[in-house]
Amino acid sequence: MKPYNGTTDLEKYVAQYQERMEIIPILVHLKEACLCKGFGSTLMGSALKWLLNVPLYSITSFAHLVNIFNNQFSFRRIFEKITSDLYRVVQDPKERLRDFVYRFGREALSIPKIKMTTAVEAFNIGLRKDSPFYEDLVMTPLKRLDEVRCRALRFIRLEEDKEIQKRCNCSSRSLGRPNPRPQDPTSIIHAMQDLRDKARWPKKDNKSTSWKDKSKWHAYHEDFDHKTEDFNALRKEIIYLLNKGHRKEILGRKREKIREEQP
Repeated sequence: MKPYNGTTDLEKYVAQYQERMEIIPILVHLKEACLCKGFGSTLMGSALKWLLNVPLYSITSFAHLVNIFNNQFSFRRIFEKITSDLYRVVQDPKERLRDFVYRFGREALSIPKIKMTTAVEAFNIGLRKDSPFYEDLVMTPLKRLDEVRCRALRFIRLEEDKEIQKRCNCSSRSLGRPNPRPQDPTSIIHAMQDLRDKARWPKKDNKSTSWKDKSKWHAYHEDFDHKTEDFNALRKEIIYLLNKGHRKEILGRKREKIREEQP
């Protein structure tokens, strides 16, 4: 047991001390004296200095010792959280709903005697007022936090889906911008081949190619009749790979190709 120096939670320390002493077999008529005598051996620093200054024969019982000990170090007492503390948990302007629900739930778990109606009310107040989830809770109120979490999952998915669509649109616009220097799409195909199974490839068409225009070759489909740079499926696959975090593999290969072409 770590000695107490007067700077940590005193109630937790006293509880641990009593639990340790209960393990030791002590005669009933000697228990009070042993608790008082052993208490000093677990103190250090300012706590031990205080005990040494207690007048002799002034302690009548272990309960009396604990009482004056609590009075002396009451400023170190950690107060138990109550449900109304949840009103302080407020969603930040740029905080995602998933992060706010997790942060609120973590605070709620630290409250031993939580009042469910107050907790749900605090959650509603903490939500951003421009949130679709807030409007939904106003229209159809809930009574328990587990119900709030279950309903929040739908709006979390909706919020994350909008973020993905936004990134896809940004990637589409960046790929659709006019490039002053024409790029060779085969370099992207080579980069996708290096990714192996991480890239999605279309199924090959085993039908006859005699009627197709042999002057046009599509490297992504490995087929004739249209050029690689004119096909939307390749563009969508590039956006998919960029959103999966393969930007360096895809765009890095293009930069290397540009450097090689520069005189």
